[in-house]
Amino acid sequence: MKTILVPIDFSKNAGNALLYAINIAEKMHAKIILLHAFHIEYTNAYVPVHIIENMIKEKQKKSTKQLKELYNTVAHHTKSSFEFLSIEDLAVDAILKTATEKSVDYIIMGTLGATGSIGKRVFGTNSSNVIAKAPCPVIAIPEDNPHSNIKTITYLTNYLDSDIACLQNLVDIAK
Repeated sequence: MKTILVPIDFSKNAGNALLYAINIAEKMHAKIILLHAFHIEYTNAYVPVHIIENMIKEKQKKSTKQLKELYNTVAHHTKSSFEFLSIEDLAVDAILKTATEKSVDYIIMGTLGATGSIGKRVFGTNSSNVIAKAPCPVIAIPEDNPHSNIKTITYLTNYLDSDIACLQNLVDIAK
């Protein structure tokens, strides 16, 4: 069974990516992992460890609850199985670690775009970093493309031998 990782920050854009993931998961009979990464800012080095641990537990509990609520709003769209992960880490690091640890086949994430280099203008900083470092194909869903079918697929390459396997994955997605 294939596994699709969907990073969720509870934005409208992440919701659009989830709808794409559900559509693809249905066709591929894939499992979906919803991942929310949160980060606790430590503003004072003298805060007792137990207080920080409690903050993390509370944030994780709230995050898991929000993931389950999100699932409940989209559950009627799919028969795919879901897993929920709330991780205290920076978003890109959590996505990359989870993709590796869970042997994820695809990452489907929303992207807002940003200014800067061409990759970051098109995809945004987090998406660009995930695309550059991910151990699997990444499908970046633009913010202005909600609920529509995929019509164009772009494959960026350095003409490596490993591109053959990547292109085969792309063909599977296109089908």
